[in-house]
Amino acid sequence: MIVTTGIGENIHDEISIVPTLFDEYIKITGCTKVLRIDIISVDGRVVKRILQPNEEIISMSSIAPGMYTFLIHMENGQKAVKALKK
Repeated sequence: MIVTTGIGENIHDEISIVPTLFDEYIKITGCTKVLRIDIISVDGRVVKRILQPNEEIISMSSIAPGMYTFLIHMENGQKAVKALKK
């Protein structure tokens, strides 16, 4: 499920997080325009914040299994992607 907010041209096409069912790592593509990523648990807590990610592969080993929303803040808007940690 992908939810996008904000304005801008095709911001939902530029950024992606894979896989949406992950173990230890996620891969972010198109992160050159990303200011920060907030990883939010189902109860609304920000469990991890990544400022100005410059790497495509990010370790998720510090978060517990469960459903998360990745709120991606960009210069021209935001994108929310849901993903599940096994």
